[in-house]
Amino acid sequence: MKVYFSLIIGIFLAVSVQAQYGVAKEKSAWYENFRFGGGFGLRLGTITQVDLSPRVEYLATDRLSFGVGGTYLYYNNKTYLYETSIYGVGAFADFAIIKDLNSILPFGSGTALLLHAEANYLNLDPDMDFGALTPRTDRFWIWQPMIGGGLKVPAGKRAYLLVLVLYNLNELPYSPYANPTINIHIMF
Repeated sequence: MKVYFSLIIGIFLAVSVQAQYGVAKEKSAWYENFRFGGGFGLRLGTITQVDLSPRVEYLATDRLSFGVGGTYLYYNNKTYLYETSIYGVGAFADFAIIKDLNSILPFGSGTALLLHAEANYLNLDPDMDFGALTPRTDRFWIWQPMIGGGLKVPAGKRAYLLVLVLYNLNELPYSPYANPTINIHIMF
């Protein structure tokens, strides 16, 4: 009995050791973890807004990514006959709460549920400060921290689509982002 038990344990350990070394995952070069892309937004009506937001993202782990980006917004308000350009820079981070939603719901393999945070520093025209007691004469900067969540949907071997619903924590009268804000980005 001891011989059979020892034989079974020996086979189990051999298979276990072989499994650990037989399927080694190749480590990718650090630069292969970068993704480039961005978003495009469009709002039509009394207020026309065109948003171009290029981004560079680094995939730090299979759950965590972070990056930087820029923003250019064309803004036209037909009610007040006002037109301007807004530009700025920002940083963001994503954390996958659930790496593969397909294990819970039929979302498709690889679709992740994300927490997202970003902070944008935007430069606005002085006329956008509608409620100022003293009129501004120069362009000014505003801080726009935003938090929310969304989905990361695979769109190829390296590419994916980000669909985010964000809440602007610094909603000011002249802020270009209303709550909630829906962003869509594609990354390659």
